[in-house]
Amino acid sequence: MTHPAEIAFVAIDEITLADVSGSVAVFTLADGTLSAGAEMADKLTGGAVSRIAGAKGYKTGNVVKLPAPGGMAADAVYVAALGAEADEATARKTGAALGKAVGKGAVTIVGAGDAAAQAEIAFGYVLRTYNFDVYKTSDKDEGEDTTENDVTFASDKAEAVAALSAPMAALAEGIYFTRDLVNEPANVLTTEDFAARLAAMGELGLEVDILGEAEMRELGMDALLAVGMASDDECKLVVMKWNGGGDEAPPPLPAAASVKSRPPWPLSEC
Repeated sequence: MTHPAEIAFVAIDEITLADVSGSVAVFTLADGTLSAGAEMADKLTGGAVSRIAGAKGYKTGNVVKLPAPGGMAADAVYVAALGAEADEATARKTGAALGKAVGKGAVTIVGAGDAAAQAEIAFGYVLRTYNFDVYKTSDKDEGEDTTENDVTFASDKAEAVAALSAPMAALAEGIYFTRDLVNEPANVLTTEDFAARLAAMGELGLEVDILGEAEMRELGMDALLAVGMASDDECKLVVMKWNGGGDEAPPPLPAAASVKSRPPWPLSEC
């Protein structure tokens, strides 16, 4: 299974930006205003970050790479335009754009904005760096460092950002798991393997029931079984239930939601 990068959240005063190796990411705010991290990088690079922020066409969501920056040990500095008081969607998109630009390797992100925006930046970054390469051969030599994503997030609100990011990390795990299921080839993700992977979610507290063809026939699922006749693999139907609320009543649906907007209950595959 592919796992999201684990992010180390640290206070901004715990790092010395000039000595950070790998990549460094900083942000600009409204009208090219530099964040605290961007100001630090700007002083170290002799004003290079300011020139990027003032460049024509540089706008919210843009990420510009400054390779081999003078005055810094980093291989590159990435300057991302966060904009003014970025909402959650903008912050997440900016984090995703940053993840696309940086790709693999160690990176130190110097956050900007309020704690919620910084958590969204981290979330967007993690989601964008998903890479399904299970079946790709590696061209790295044996013993060579194969770390793909070593992420440090420096912030003036490190504890608050870390707290907000905790549930997002769990959500990212679920998203990665789902993406893996989509990307697995059918000759690997057979019905048997599909059911086994979902059965493992019982460890998280879900109640998982797996029905085979005999049980499905008893329930009259003939249409689904008819489709499955085209496969050598036995049909499976997985029903997952979450009773995490105990005896408490479930929370009401948002006003804009309806029963029709809910996904179908069973996950099945033939």
